Amino acid sequence: MVTDSNAGIRIQESDRFRARVEINPRLLLLLLAFSEKNIVRYFVLLVSMIPIVGDFSRFIVPLLYVVLLFLYLKKYGSHLSLKEASILLFVAFSIAFSCVFYPDNASYILDSNNFWNTIFPCFKFFLLGLIIIPDKKTMDALGVLSLLAIVVESAFVLFYMIPNGLVNMDDMGRSYQILPNLLLAFNYTINHKRPFSILCSLIGLAYCLSMGTRGPIMIVLAYIFVKTIQSTSLRIRNKVLLGATMLIVGFLFLNSDFFVVFLEFIRTQITSLGLSTRVVDLAIEGNVISHLSERDEIYALLWEKIAQRPFWGYGVYGEWPWIQWNAHNMYLELFVHFGVPLGSMIVLWILWQTGRCYFSTPSKSTKDMILIWFCFVFVKSIFGGSWLNYGVFFLIGLCLRERRRVHSSYYYDPEQTVVPVDVFEGGADVETGDSSGRI
Repeated sequence: MVTDSNAGIRIQESDRFRARVEINPRLLLLLLAFSEKNIVRYFVLLVSMIPIVGDFSRFIVPLLYVVLLFLYLKKYGSHLSLKEASILLFVAFSIAFSCVFYPDNASYILDSNNFWNTIFPCFKFFLLGLIIIPDKKTMDALGVLSLLAIVVESAFVLFYMIPNGLVNMDDMGRSYQILPNLLLAFNYTINHKRPFSILCSLIGLAYCLSMGTRGPIMIVLAYIFVKTIQSTSLRIRNKVLLGATMLIVGFLFLNSDFFVVFLEFIRTQITSLGLSTRVVDLAIEGNVISHLSERDEIYALLWEKIAQRPFWGYGVYGEWPWIQWNAHNMYLELFVHFGVPLGSMIVLWILWQTGRCYFSTPSKSTKDMILIWFCFVFVKSIFGGSWLNYGVFFLIGLCLRERRRVHSSYYYDPEQTVVPVDVFEGGADVETGDSSGRI
């Protein structure tokens, strides 16, 4: 028996001449999740233009999830651990409690846009984090998919939205939607260093730059910095020296005349396409970090409210009745929702789970995935992130899953392309070797 743990197919050889190909729903679920907002969305858009059939296009994505989830459960079964179930129950209880005891919050929580586009994906991506096995082939598949997503998204904006005047000058939502793909693409690029992947990654970076929001740019730059240091084989002391050197060189470049000339060239190109130059303008003015976009007023109000109820908070979505939006800072948001003590405990717990998983797993690919979502969550949290964000819950699910695998007596190195035959004896899970049938 030859098994490719997460390549999307499995080949079982009954003899030397016959083989059966079996679809792996685990990988297909992940590919669907990370292409839903770009490749799959535009496919659904095309289907919606077909007479009669187009009326049913909105059911395509839910149906795909249902079918793949059914195939996954049929193949691997499911069983949440007590810790995993308690996280889901805590979030569900917090939301229900807030709806009952903070009626002003309920209208915002139950708003269809907030619930289906913000709250529901948290549960979905938590479960996806629990099923992923981020071995090399999985990461490569997600990397290639992300390169394609960048090309498709950029082409759609360039050849359809711009000619038809459909582009908003500061379309921050599109930038954050492509961000996970951009991080996965840069991970693939740094690992493989192929010209095409480098080109696509740079196109993705330019795309985010032209959408008018600095958050994704800062997240990507932070990831490239950390990933470059992580990918070297240097000793810790030399890695620190490399990081310091990169920071010094970067500081000198950012304060040079060449940098300003480069930015002005970029601004000219973006302007010619009719896209946003907001981030470039802030960089030229030297205000990329210091510019708060009126966040200082929001933060002042929230600190005032926190000071009035530091221990109990105001419930989930507690800041929405005041500002009609989230707190634009994950840490402040947690303090508003749960109070300072519990909010601080939640942040420290997520950091603890992330760090413990990163340093305990022997898998390089798993470390790559953790690093991607660490930057997505904790760098983003400074520029406007929320704890009710799918990335937070995907990171938690990923770390809990990997910790369980690390402690399994059947754990194998996910970098292997062939799993020892004895792992399959006794009905063990192919990817984890876990015979309990857990997710």
